[in-house]
Amino acid sequence: MKLNILLMGFLFQIFYFSVGSAQTKFLSCDVYSKTCLLQEAQKIADTITEVDPRDEAYYWVAVASASNGNIKNAMDLVKKIESFITREETLAELSIVEAKLGNFNSALEIAGSILDARHNSSRIKALENIAVEQAARGDVLAAFDTVVTINNPYRRSQAQSAIALSVAHTGDIPKAIKTASKIATDYWFSPDQNSLKVASGLVSRSGEFDNYWFFETLARIAEYQADKGDIRGALQTSRAIPDFSGRARALSLIAVKQAQNKKFESAMAIATQIDTAYGDIEPLIAIVGGLTDEGSFDAAVELAQSIKAAYGDDRAFAHLALSSAWHDKFETSLNYAQGLASEAHRNQIFSEISVVMVKKGLIDEALSLVKRITTQHIYEASIKEISLILTREKRVDLAIKVSSSLLSVQNYNDTMLNISVEQARAGDVKEAVETAISIEDLMSRVIALSRLATI
Repeated sequence: MKLNILLMGFLFQIFYFSVGSAQTKFLSCDVYSKTCLLQEAQKIADTITEVDPRDEAYYWVAVASASNGNIKNAMDLVKKIESFITREETLAELSIVEAKLGNFNSALEIAGSILDARHNSSRIKALENIAVEQAARGDVLAAFDTVVTINNPYRRSQAQSAIALSVAHTGDIPKAIKTASKIATDYWFSPDQNSLKVASGLVSRSGEFDNYWFFETLARIAEYQADKGDIRGALQTSRAIPDFSGRARALSLIAVKQAQNKKFESAMAIATQIDTAYGDIEPLIAIVGGLTDEGSFDAAVELAQSIKAAYGDDRAFAHLALSSAWHDKFETSLNYAQGLASEAHRNQIFSEISVVMVKKGLIDEALSLVKRITTQHIYEASIKEISLILTREKRVDLAIKVSSSLLSVQNYNDTMLNISVEQARAGDVKEAVETAISIEDLMSRVIALSRLATI
């Protein structure tokens, strides 16, 4: 027993010396300096012996360095990354950061150096994000020039769709629609379309493949118009879609937006125009959600029951469960949630109800409900979210206690770094740094410090 006590004391001294010395060393510099945070993070990353966590640490330091304008240091860190995939992912993020900073030549040069050729490759991700940023700044032609180098035809069209939607979000709808039309003409009517679309093998009919992103883009533009209150324009855009299912998709998105904006009669009228099988189900479920938000429970229950009877779909009852919780009817809320047929859906709603409970100060009740969640990743996400809510409420000690007692070591480390970030966002920089450097896992500590350096 005495030997064990001595051993524990020795280990404590080692731990205290390592953490304490790190704190002392760190506090000797300006804790509010982003440069200092990144220097400390990089020093720690250099000490990590295992390859994968060290590569991940370098990734975060590199991205933070680029975000702070030090692209040279970021590129130097890329050279230290041993994993090909992590290295390519880092380059993609660096190119995106450079684009957001307006450094398009640098962004394109970095993206061009990425060798990843997967369908969802880092290179394609980088090029698409650069193009979106170019379009947002008004240079649509440059954006299309950027994505023309994407060899996969399906992903190229997807990137072109992102360009058009970026234009739409600037508020210039006519220009967005004109940009969307390029998806159907600039590439698909070119001489090499047949060989490429056959090689993709993504759909059974070439007509669907040729125009999928064109139709989807117009539908999303219509959704954006509806969200901004331009229902007439949204309906005009939807009617311009030269495809039966594409129009139905657009009408559904418009109707959902109307329901969310409490325009129930309009939402229902638009939903009745949808002719595809089950095409009106999303608007109907959204109407239930809108009705519950404004407290019209009887009408919501009646519609939810009708949807279940007609379609065999009980998702509308999730809205009733959540709204009941917000109205402090927790027994009713849990009854609705428990009655959901899908275990995954049921667990997700349990999670969302637990968040409502925490926001209403019912911590014990929330934690008791979380323990009923049988899907591991939803359970862990729930605890993390509860911890972050407590942090925002300045109850950091309780947040740490909850996460440390209910999460695995890795998830606890993830939560600690997120708590640190939340503290910084709230202006509690000193406390955020103290939380970050208290994380025992070196990789997580590096990530925390790197993220703090970007706030």
